[in-house]
Amino acid sequence: MINIKSNADDIIKQLNDEIKNLDRKVDVVLKDIVEEATENIKNKWPVDSGKSKKAWSFKQDSTGHWVIFNDVDYTQYVHHELASTLVPSEIEKSVNRHMGDLQILKSK
Repeated sequence: MINIKSNADDIIKQLNDEIKNLDRKVDVVLKDIVEEATENIKNKWPVDSGKSKKAWSFKQDSTGHWVIFNDVDYTQYVHHELASTLVPSEIEKSVNRHMGDLQILKSK
């Protein structure tokens, strides 16, 4: 007699393990994207005192989303227009450069 429930439980466990492994791999690629974009933003950011340029950073928030930010209070006022175009542009470029990594994960 075949124990169908046991086989199904094993398959579900294996699928859950594979999903967790894929999630970890995707998170590594996302971190690479955010890290690269942050460095590119820093490299293109104007320098007066250097304070706002050094303040660009990234983190993963409590919901698991990656966030690029700059905590210098005047950045949003002095460089608002630049930030509103440069940040999305650098994220898009970094995503495009890493698209192959994401495609490889998708095909596995």
